[in-house]
Amino acid sequence: MRQVSRVKIWAVVAVLIWLGAFPATSSGSVTITLGTEFSGSTQPTGTVDLIFANSGTDTVTLTVNNLITDTGSFLSNLYLNFEPEASVGFLVFTQSGTDTAPTAGINLGTNAYKADGDGKYDIKLAFPTSASDDRFTTGESAIFTITGVSGLTADDFYYLSLPDGGHGPFLAAAHIQGLGVDNSLSGFIAPVPEPTSVATWALLAMCGVGPTCWRRRKLHRAS
Repeated sequence: MRQVSRVKIWAVVAVLIWLGAFPATSSGSVTITLGTEFSGSTQPTGTVDLIFANSGTDTVTLTVNNLITDTGSFLSNLYLNFEPEASVGFLVFTQSGTDTAPTAGINLGTNAYKADGDGKYDIKLAFPTSASDDRFTTGESAIFTITGVSGLTADDFYYLSLPDGGHGPFLAAAHIQGLGVDNSLSGFIAPVPEPTSVATWALLAMCGVGPTCWRRRKLHRAS
């Protein structure tokens, strides 16, 4: 198979940055908005907003805002990526005692967690799902202080998942349950597509750059 040159890859990257094809970020923070269902199930109404912000030396604060408005819905699992050259297992997530969301289970492992029809992720935050538990419902926010890795910044979570399915790769994904008229349906959501999404992948295909070339390649942030 012909090897894609680095020059070609980065030429494509430069064009995509100019087009504004990637989610919005600003210096010291990364914002990812999840809202597009990709698993072929039920499309929820609203979004889940993720904000990674540098909050001190080797410290990042993650705020998860559940803005899904379907009655009876709740966020059960959140899937995140991490810098591949660092050890995800050393990360320490400390959930704020003053946020409004229930306590999440923290799961860490390189490419260990699959989000339905998408690829594999390094971090899974698992929130309660039982009807008798306090669920992560609309209007609630979860706040985590993340430490444990030297030099940690918000940019370390700005990577694509490992392709392993017919969808993606994505920067993050979430599983929303309790959808439908009887609250028995669910859906997996990924970042809301940018206007240039279709053109993005078309351009990659034209240049011979497949999704696997993007795995663990930090997405450059548009200024």
